[in-house]
Amino acid sequence: MAAPTLVQAAFATTTTGNTATTASVSWQTDDVVVVIYGNAGAAPANMAAPTNTGSGLSWTVNQSIAAASNCGGALATAVATASSSGTVTAGSVAGPSEQNFTGVCVWRGSLGVGNSAGTAAPSSTKTVSLTPAGGADAAICWGVFDWNADAAQAETPTSTSHGSGAPGPSAMPQKTLVAGQYTYYWCALDDQTSAGAVNYGIGGSGAGPFTIVAVEVKAGAGGGATPVPARPIVVPSLAAIQAGSW
Repeated sequence: MAAPTLVQAAFATTTTGNTATTASVSWQTDDVVVVIYGNAGAAPANMAAPTNTGSGLSWTVNQSIAAASNCGGALATAVATASSSGTVTAGSVAGPSEQNFTGVCVWRGSLGVGNSAGTAAPSSTKTVSLTPAGGADAAICWGVFDWNADAAQAETPTSTSHGSGAPGPSAMPQKTLVAGQYTYYWCALDDQTSAGAVNYGIGGSGAGPFTIVAVEVKAGAGGGATPVPARPIVVPSLAAIQAGSW
């Protein structure tokens, strides 16, 4: 299978209101668009579906975490039905949610959205387990929101690093401590070679509480060698052999 390609990424944070809006990104028909978003308030049960400018995106909220004394955390996905571009806005419909975060990724060459997972009560390893529905070579996106505002730790597994130039307009991964509010992480693994369960989240120290969401972007159907067309086998007739024309 061929791993999807990350072609665009953008993120945004705000200190007021209930939502954050990213810079503009572009998508093509059949691209998988993933939005991970959260806030520093006690997790509301009404994390809203994202909205966007541009056309061709219809959102499914795959995970929405609602637990007392945790950050709000959610992820949503869309498979583009048209080529377009625009900004993405996500957050909650009630507040105040204090700090807000929205991150969007555009993946190309995928067979669609696979499994997702989320938790507001992770194990002591500060991770959530996800088994890909489509097997190996999927891309995995995950986000961690830490209400205790601990110092930023290393993500696990190690996220694929992308510069601000390609894909643009924002570099990945992202991890930032917002002093006195929360710590957010936005991570992506371009090619998960394991077809089984893997734990996604962060390592290191930190007490939390943590909210974690993760989603699979399925591998594509490509990969493997291009087959060589078979040549037909021609059997000459006895007359052709005797006449010396073969």
